[in-house]
Amino acid sequence: MATDTPLILYGGTFDPPHFGHKKIAEYVTQKVPYEKMFIVPAFSPPHKFEQKTTPFQDRLKMLQLLFDDVVLPEVEISPMEKGLPEPSYTWRTLEYMEKQYPGKKISIVLGNDMYNQLPTWNNYELLRKKYSFIVLDRSLGSTEKDGHEKDVFLQNPKWDTSSQVIRAAYKTYYQTREMPEVIKKWIPPTIHDYICNHNLYSDQSS
Repeated sequence: MATDTPLILYGGTFDPPHFGHKKIAEYVTQKVPYEKMFIVPAFSPPHKFEQKTTPFQDRLKMLQLLFDDVVLPEVEISPMEKGLPEPSYTWRTLEYMEKQYPGKKISIVLGNDMYNQLPTWNNYELLRKKYSFIVLDRSLGSTEKDGHEKDVFLQNPKWDTSSQVIRAAYKTYYQTREMPEVIKKWIPPTIHDYICNHNLYSDQSS
């Protein structure tokens, strides 16, 4: 029987990870009772097959750099999707977590926009039946929350950036060597150094 305090899955492409991702993790752990949070970079994102994605090991390393000052043992950067079948469907990750932590309740962190797209996810009925969701920022629009009382809706602060905007900013940076404000504001120096040393985002489309 599942325990009341859940494990939390916070997954994403994290390409690149930035302070907004860290703020989300900190906000959720402050607002929702939980046993442990797993921050999981997608190994093979099913919704980005047509896009170029930075290699998994680079995204994993950058996530570790982003959270290197988080000392809470209840937050873990996990490469668990690396060993799972491709593409990296969320239900596969959750089933793996269930095997590792039998009897534990699991909640999934996602944004309001993705929450409204849940019916399009692979194995949606299984996700709806077995798991709960922690939904960020109701102000983004209407949410299909009716009938899903087990889900948690958080009115989190808005952080005005995205990985897509940051990737585009790096293309500009490589061309001009002038640091865009979005990089100064949202990318820690350790990740900036890693990106430059590995020449990441120099040729990715924005």
